[in-house]
Amino acid sequence: MATLSFSKFLCVSSQFCDANHHLLFRILETSRDANIRSNIAIALGDVAVSFSTIIDENGDELYKGLSDGDVVVKKNTLMVLTHLILNGMIKVKGQLGEMAKCLDLEDTEPRIADLAKLFFTELSTKDNAIYNNLHDGAWHFHFISSVAPPHAGRMFCSKADALRTVISHLSVGEHAMDEKGFQRTMRYIFTFIEKEKQAESIVDKLCQRFRLTEDTRQWRDIAFCLSLLPYKSERSVKKLIEGLPFYRDKLQEEDVFKRFQEILAKVRERES
Repeated sequence: MATLSFSKFLCVSSQFCDANHHLLFRILETSRDANIRSNIAIALGDVAVSFSTIIDENGDELYKGLSDGDVVVKKNTLMVLTHLILNGMIKVKGQLGEMAKCLDLEDTEPRIADLAKLFFTELSTKDNAIYNNLHDGAWHFHFISSVAPPHAGRMFCSKADALRTVISHLSVGEHAMDEKGFQRTMRYIFTFIEKEKQAESIVDKLCQRFRLTEDTRQWRDIAFCLSLLPYKSERSVKKLIEGLPFYRDKLQEEDVFKRFQEILAKVRERES
């Protein structure tokens, strides 16, 4: 009751909220009571509606609820983030990868996975939003950061750099998924990449990533993502050929070579 009362006070005054909102995040992090954590997740949504900038600046703290051990806390956090993001109340940054992780919970937490799929389906209707954030999210599944230009609006990152978000979030570092989970998640995310110009840009960006890492896991993840693209146009194939100097020496890795064989089969099938 005290926590709920405190959260309501945060919604009343921007000065009070700015000075004291960290306490609510602290309780969310340290409380052993799942009901309290669950209520705080909902309360933070209310605070964000009142003072979105304050919550947006501390977005990492809110996303932590997605990795909570309690299903209800995780579900409430996902629902709150879905509402805030789809309504433009907080910006989508590298943490989108944490949302994507929920897609891989079909076996253990199917309700969470269904909510995550609903989120990405709705997000895909918003002016290239999936494409705009794919890079940073997958590579905090892997490797890249984004810079939002003035014309990009309030919600989403620039197209050229933001494809790195989901991929980079999920491939390496403390947020990385296991390789099979990464593949299942990327296979779903890439279904929303439908425009050929988007695919061309993705091919170009991913090929360039090969030259920046000596980690064989990253080579496999990059090659896997490349294999998910349709290669419907000659321009996509041309980008892949132009990128050969970046991945030629990586083809010695069996799984990398296998993915490029799959790409070649796609191209041959299209031309037949």
